[in-house]
Amino acid sequence: MSSASYLQTVANWMRDERGVLAVTQQELAAAVGVSDSTISNWEFALHAMPAEAHAKMVAYFAKRRREMQAMPAKAHAKMVASSARSSRGMQPTPCEVTG
Repeated sequence: MSSASYLQTVANWMRDERGVLAVTQQELAAAVGVSDSTISNWEFALHAMPAEAHAKMVAYFAKRRREMQAMPAKAHAKMVASSARSSRGMQPTPCEVTG
């Protein structure tokens, strides 16, 4: 596998995991200890991710997955919708705010 192909594979994995687990770039950046622009660079396959950051990310995604599996389906759907809105710069709906 070429270096560019590997970077793209990692980038796709990150985006897919963030989407499934309703994680914003800002949340992931805080969990990994980097800036959200670094997360963006990794997701666009512009830079290789250090092994330490990758390990933190895998651990964070695993933790988030466990939390979501323990969550009722309705709450999970609400969180995913809210995360999608915030990643597009949209405000939450009144239903999302009041629960």
